Amino acid sequence: MSEMKGSGGVNATWKTLSEVKTENLGHGDKADYFTCVATIVYLRKENCMYQACPSQDCNKKVVDQQNGLFRCEKCDKEFPNFKYRMILSANIADFSDNQWVTCFQESAEAMLGKNGDHLGELRDSVSKGSWLATPE
Repeated sequence: MSEMKGSGGVNATWKTLSEVKTENLGHGDKADYFTCVATIVYLRKENCMYQACPSQDCNKKVVDQQNGLFRCEKCDKEFPNFKYRMILSANIADFSDNQWVTCFQESAEAMLGKNGDHLGELRDSVSKGSWLATPE
């Protein structure tokens, strides 16, 4: 069982997913923090990763220039590489209800037990078919 801490150590009250919906948490101007125990029911694999700027403090999506370089519009620079970032959409459930949540890089890596670059390389190798045995 994994323990996810997305609130940065903030003391939060325990809630069921049903209570979260009834109290409209997450719909105000400020963030609402709560703790719940839930099971991951489903993970969406579509659009769960993107190629991001390799700069230290930038996580913006890069554009493949089709010349071996990747352009970051925010940094206004081109790079020969990128880093993979994850935005994982998950459906979680407890005894009272279920809820779709979005898990960003650190939470997604903790849930999956793998880092984004490893999963991106794996996805690339599968899409290129390198995992298939080629007959001789």
